[in-house]
Amino acid sequence: MSFHTHGILTTDETKTILAHIMTASNPTRPYHPSDIHPPLLLTTLQTLNTRLLPLDYEIRPTKSQSQPPTTYYALVNNASDALTQLATTLSVPEMGFLRRLLDCMFETNCTQVREVMAVKGTMAVNLARPGRGGRDGRQSGVHGMGEGEEEGGVAPDPGISLHEAEALLAKLVDNSFLEKSPRGYYSLAPRSLLELRSYLKETYNDDGDDDEEEGGGGGGVIRIRDCHGCKEIVTVGIRCNNRVCGVRWHDGCANAWYRGSKGGRERRCPLCKTVCGGNVFVGERADRVDGGGGGGGKGRGSSNGKGGGGYEEEEEEEMDDEE
Repeated sequence: MSFHTHGILTTDETKTILAHIMTASNPTRPYHPSDIHPPLLLTTLQTLNTRLLPLDYEIRPTKSQSQPPTTYYALVNNASDALTQLATTLSVPEMGFLRRLLDCMFETNCTQVREVMAVKGTMAVNLARPGRGGRDGRQSGVHGMGEGEEEGGVAPDPGISLHEAEALLAKLVDNSFLEKSPRGYYSLAPRSLLELRSYLKETYNDDGDDDEEEGGGGGGVIRIRDCHGCKEIVTVGIRCNNRVCGVRWHDGCANAWYRGSKGGRERRCPLCKTVCGGNVFVGERADRVDGGGGGGGKGRGSSNGKGGGGYEEEEEEEMDDEE
């Protein structure tokens, strides 16, 4: 019931709920959240999943992309993705707005130069009505129809008002579908990334040759990429300084990988071997910081406090400790 109410819970919230349940089932042995140690939490969730899987539900763990990462547990519907579920509660014009928002995140604001994968609040609200071109030049309307088109007597997407767009954005944040940063950027929340992983890749990645990952002659366009470390989708993190290379990292995954690599402080890309400064960003930092060129080195985007650097900050701290 708690997962149905909240959609997603932190580890601490999950432990607190389990402690209440276990205490209620055995009042003579009260449980505190601290009693729910990792092995007990794991076995309990596995037991719950054996009951949920026949119903096409599953409790899955995921981590935030912020530092330090927070572990969440989400109740996922294996029979349908989050967009399909939202379609049962949102109107057709509202779904059209949501699809335009996703197109803006992963097409308009995701290019080889800047992978922002987020939308500033003012831009998001201005997507209230159709009109912006989506992938392959189509309009980002409902069911893939363009503005003013009709098919089988179905009216085109009329859009929604600016006020309705603001209210819907707030609702999607409350429902843990979107996150809103302190600087006013909207991006997909951990729960959405977990549920929409396949949808995002199928919708926004165009098939290309395998060598595209290393900057070869691949003809496809890959917008949704996995972290080279944890293999989860990266919408907040850093990328190789060689902008045609396909390597992406979460900040913490890059720190861990380079600490354990033989490259030492050179921090060379594991694929193209470019020296990477951790200053070419993925996420809203890419919209605020000029990450420098694609030939390696630090460039103008080196972290300076406000820029919000990647693994470079940790490197400087390690050097200070050695001195």
